[in-house]
Amino acid sequence: MNHSYPYPDTFDSLLPQTHTVILLHPRGSHGRILAHTIIDSCTSEGHNLSYTFPTVKFIFPTAKKRPATSFGGITIRQWFDYHSLEEIRVREYLQFEGLIETTHFVHDLIRREVEDGIDIGNIVLGGVGQGCAASLYALLAFDGRLGGYVGISGWFPFVAYLQDVLQEGENEKWRVIDSLNLIRGYIDFLPLQYDVDEIPVLRTPVFICHGEEDDRVDVSLGKEIVDVLRRLSMDVTWKTYVNSRYWFKASDEMKDFVDFLKTKVETLRDAETFVELLY
Repeated sequence: MNHSYPYPDTFDSLLPQTHTVILLHPRGSHGRILAHTIIDSCTSEGHNLSYTFPTVKFIFPTAKKRPATSFGGITIRQWFDYHSLEEIRVREYLQFEGLIETTHFVHDLIRREVEDGIDIGNIVLGGVGQGCAASLYALLAFDGRLGGYVGISGWFPFVAYLQDVLQEGENEKWRVIDSLNLIRGYIDFLPLQYDVDEIPVLRTPVFICHGEEDDRVDVSLGKEIVDVLRRLSMDVTWKTYVNSRYWFKASDEMKDFVDFLKTKVETLRDAETFVELLY
């Protein structure tokens, strides 16, 4: 593991582990803060996530400190640097270094779970805000189908270029490969070949949600994520929330998050299922 990053905050499973959920925090936050926000939020049944999914290990990584251009060079915890979400195509080169490092870091976390015996298809990746933006690159550069992806109040770096590529040419398969290779090129990954039979990561089910009154990351940026992923033929669930700002409207988003894990992540059983199996 890359030791320039703090050790992740981890909540071990209450029962023998079958799945892992890895969630990246927003810019300027910390894994521990996101952990308590997510884990301590109650489901509609009044239980926290650890109780609801007793065989899941939850991992909340923390970004390294980097100078933030938008804050005059002040050092904060962020997955990558950028100029502004209002002028998203200005000084885009600022994003490269952090996206490269974060992608490798997240892939290391996933591989460690696999080495510990967790199937790749039982690992869910995601993030909030900038954590969503960074984890999208880690997802689409991964050479395997994950159990699921969850993005909350996020955006897609370099999305305009992806949209352009997805509109060019008549061969749909080549458009998809060109788009993924654009992402891989930005983070120094080797390109996919045009003769591949399938791209497993595109079979990863996706949940994207956003507050309609988000004043930090406009909901239109979340819609762009959905548009690109659906053009890549991914299975995307899209939810928006009225009177919700940035970033987590506990009751509604938690319900939809739990429902997504229950219905889309294969072989994941909740606490109610385990109780039923006992009787």
